[in-house]
Amino acid sequence: MLSQNTIVVLVVFDLNNPESLKQVYVLLTEVQQTEHKYKYILVGNKSDLEKQYSNDDIEAFKNA
Repeated sequence: MLSQNTIVVLVVFDLNNPESLKQVYVLLTEVQQTEHKYKYILVGNKSDLEKQYSNDDIEAFKNA
């Protein structure tokens, strides 16, 4: 999934699909179990549409 030379992991999720944020959590949990310490950039897309969850939900995830 990630090459040995990976420095940053760019993670894009759908702001209109709560399942998308849950999948990000699953993905990052798996990545964090590796021996490498990656930096992450978390990007929410489809911001032009109505959100299905709050910014507080995203902040809570980011700080977990």
